[in-house]
Amino acid sequence: MKLKGEFIFEVLILGVIIGFVSYSLSYSPTARLLPLVVGIPGIIFAVLQLIGSIPGVSKRLEKLSSTKDLFGTKGIKPTEEAQESEEEAEKVSTPAWIIFVWIVGFTGLIVLFGYLVAVPVLVFSFLKFRSEASWLYSILSAVGIEVVMYGGFVLLLNVFLYEGLVFILIAGR
Repeated sequence: MKLKGEFIFEVLILGVIIGFVSYSLSYSPTARLLPLVVGIPGIIFAVLQLIGSIPGVSKRLEKLSSTKDLFGTKGIKPTEEAQESEEEAEKVSTPAWIIFVWIVGFTGLIVLFGYLVAVPVLVFSFLKFRSEASWLYSILSAVGIEVVMYGGFVLLLNVFLYEGLVFILIAGR
């Protein structure tokens, strides 16, 4: 029964992607580029997922993957520390309300200050306070994502990124 539900879901996903791609063909050539770039690989991956979920095919794929050791990992035995850390990771999970707070906070930052401020703040905050990364790594990651976003989207692609209510009110646009 579970496989049947998964199969129906995968067919629905494939149908939605095909629908969006086919609808995008009515756009102008420049407007249809992004839906095609995203949609065509999406169709390919959805078809592969659909094929992999067919009972006979999935068993053959499992058998093939279990007989081939492509990365040489079969001979590696996990240490006691690794087993203990896996058990601890399973015991400690993030409560849903914390995830919800992160999402609401990020959305609030985007609405108030725009993407160019919100994304680096999110990256820094998450790395420093949630993942407990070092200050240097957190700052460099936030600066790196800012450089990529500003350089890639604003300078190279000339894409308008939402500026946020605060900057819109200040600039008077």
